[in-house]
Amino acid sequence: MYKLRYDDSSGFIYIVNENRVERLLESHFSSKPAISPDGTYAVYITPLEWEVASNLYKFDLELGTKEEIRLDIDETKYKVKDAVWIDDSHLAMIIGGIDGTIAIGGNIYRYDLETELLIPITEYEDNRKQAIKLNIMEELLVFDTIEYIDRSMSRFIRKQEELPLISAV
Repeated sequence: MYKLRYDDSSGFIYIVNENRVERLLESHFSSKPAISPDGTYAVYITPLEWEVASNLYKFDLELGTKEEIRLDIDETKYKVKDAVWIDDSHLAMIIGGIDGTIAIGGNIYRYDLETELLIPITEYEDNRKQAIKLNIMEELLVFDTIEYIDRSMSRFIRKQEELPLISAV
């Protein structure tokens, strides 16, 4: 069984084998890997930078292999900004615009790893309201949102919202 080690300062991800030998997996600033509930997979986003296209990867902790999760989105305009496990076969993720300093978040989607279906959970119409961070807490999908309160979209209110996981699956 492999493990992943995340370096908070560099954002690099390392693979650690059974003999504790470590090698670099990702040399771009990446998201911290999220481990599946059964401990067999991890997902992460790389590179995780402003106005740069990113990819979502699934890493097999038993085999030590990674594969890109290809989503049915226009990758020239949108990217995954956060991803968490709902259960062993479903992810919740934030997908939002690549460009622009006001598009720091996006809408929340559910992704089925088996069927590859991507289904919206939230449908914010414009960038005025955006989900920016996801967490799973017991039976809830907890997420932070921002809502811009002025025309220039420079001031916003930050809130924490939640949905029962049954709504997300």
